[in-house]
Amino acid sequence: MQKIKYAALLLPLLILCGCTAPLEIHRFQPAPGQPDLTVITKANEDHLRYADPDYVVTAALFEAQNVFVLSLEINNQTDSRINAQDYSVALCDGRDLKPLLQFSREDIINFKLAYESGQPIKTGEPAVDAALTTVLKLFQPSSRTETLKSLGQAIEDYFSFRPLYPRETREGILCYHADFRLEYPLSLVVRIKDKTIVLKWLSAKGKGQKT
Repeated sequence: MQKIKYAALLLPLLILCGCTAPLEIHRFQPAPGQPDLTVITKANEDHLRYADPDYVVTAALFEAQNVFVLSLEINNQTDSRINAQDYSVALCDGRDLKPLLQFSREDIINFKLAYESGQPIKTGEPAVDAALTTVLKLFQPSSRTETLKSLGQAIEDYFSFRPLYPRETREGILCYHADFRLEYPLSLVVRIKDKTIVLKWLSAKGKGQKT
């Protein structure tokens, strides 16, 4: 997979390119009390990392206009192939781990098609339609070519739930929407076979950066 572009390019892939006004990007901070995790810097952005002899999970979380963008890498350090049905990823909130709605790659493709045609977004999921329609309204015609190019790159870089091959890394972005009031921390829950890996972030509201 083409190496994902970190830092300020994460949100512009889906939101900021051609936006009518500056948006506040919220960069989430690691929650305290996670002794098994470390914070590393990649392209000037803080990423949380979990590492053990079998797996390394690295992630960073961003938000704008209630659209959450997760940069994710999973490295399989074992000599065994992990099939797609043997692992899962969820972004959840609060102590009860209520999952946020995850956009699929097909949702982003439909978003791009709707932008190209000027037609309403119809993914079959009302909450997704509402979230993507809100994002679509942020674009302006003068940025159409660059917007379509960025959306195409986002589709190319979207995290693909395919096998985790031995000694290899799978990486990409995932996008989420919350149609409910969030409770914190936000937790990334990665399950690989019988292992559960959790990375937590605090609310970043009020700590964003204008772009």
